[in-house]
Amino acid sequence: MSLRVGLVGCGAVAWAHARGWASLGGRVRFAGLADPDLHRRRSLREHLEHQRRGPGFNDSLREYDDYRELLADAKPDAVDILLPHHLHKDCLVAACQQHVHWLCEKPLCISRAEAEEIRAAMQASPVIGMCAHNEIFMPALLEAKRLLNEGYLGQVYTIISQGGFIMGQPTPGTIVRPDAPSPVAVGSWRADLAKMGGGELIDSGYHPCYRLLYLAGQSPDRVLALTARHRLTTLPAEDTAVVLCTFPSGATGLVRTSWAMEVPAGHQLFHVIGEKGELFGGSQELRFQPNRMQPAVLSFPDVDTFLLEVRHFVECVESGTPPIQTYEDGIAVLDLILRAYDFARTPQPGG
Repeated sequence: MSLRVGLVGCGAVAWAHARGWASLGGRVRFAGLADPDLHRRRSLREHLEHQRRGPGFNDSLREYDDYRELLADAKPDAVDILLPHHLHKDCLVAACQQHVHWLCEKPLCISRAEAEEIRAAMQASPVIGMCAHNEIFMPALLEAKRLLNEGYLGQVYTIISQGGFIMGQPTPGTIVRPDAPSPVAVGSWRADLAKMGGGELIDSGYHPCYRLLYLAGQSPDRVLALTARHRLTTLPAEDTAVVLCTFPSGATGLVRTSWAMEVPAGHQLFHVIGEKGELFGGSQELRFQPNRMQPAVLSFPDVDTFLLEVRHFVECVESGTPPIQTYEDGIAVLDLILRAYDFARTPQPGG
């Protein structure tokens, strides 16, 4: 039987998720799209209809202004939550109450109170819920985790996780319209602290934070942080953050993330150092360097991590098994970020 899925939110990230849903053929049928913006909704619908050349795509893809209408009328088996940050919690809780499985874009939510509501809703519901932490599916990161679990580094001393780009500048090799609006322009939801929940750290910085916790396999017992606004002067929060933490195992962790600069030249997306050597790499390459030896270089094919996360979610729903990143993982990442904000906003002695 096909899984009937509703897409809630039809912005840019929905197009990335759509590739994953479209790749599943007859295993998935679209129950409907929800977005108050008619243009965004119609654009995504036309795109999905164009993809509907293989099996599994019905001809009655319905459109809704509100996710509540979608849940009540289309009655999907699962929803893919692709809304602005401040709307995640309400949609997720509504899905739980109606026993609808959910995949939710990052961040899971924006406050500790919201996190507790989500925890309570999940504990009262039989649904599968998955945080859409797509970079977990980078093959090099998955292999690094396997090697760590098998003890290749012995005791882990430190983990570094990084991310960065210059917001508003096109990715190398792409062409962007010169009049394309900035995602953080004045008037956009990302420029509203109440809707965003913070600045760069809770948005793009969420990726290196969940990578750090995934590799560490534990939550930190101490968190320190510094934030800055270097380039995006109209943003009411940070465009750059540095987070330092310690773990119960004795390891330290470092997150560097920015909308003002790229990852520093020569640095890696993740780097783990332990008693027996080092593991470091990016999306397609992993280097394992035992102490005083030349590194072994492992290369991996380029993959669509959004596609892989959607497929994983469907497999979990079909089999009734927990996903690689549950709601508790999302809450742990949020807790790290909120503790970082708490420290950064608190005057320090001598500061």
